[in-house]
Amino acid sequence: MFNARGKKYRDLQLKELNLDNTGKFEWLCKEPMLLKRPVVDYDGKITVGFNEDNYKNTFL
Repeated sequence: MFNARGKKYRDLQLKELNLDNTGKFEWLCKEPMLLKRPVVDYDGKITVGFNEDNYKNTFL
């Protein structure tokens, strides 16, 4: 759920830190914009991030 492709990630230059899961979690707590979005809870399933094919299969 950590968005390593977003602007905030690039602005903070987090790639250079080679974060482990604990480090990513700590950054997510400090900077919620690092959370991959959207997060959708639908019919007991959770979808993270946008993927057009997944959305079509889930919602249509």
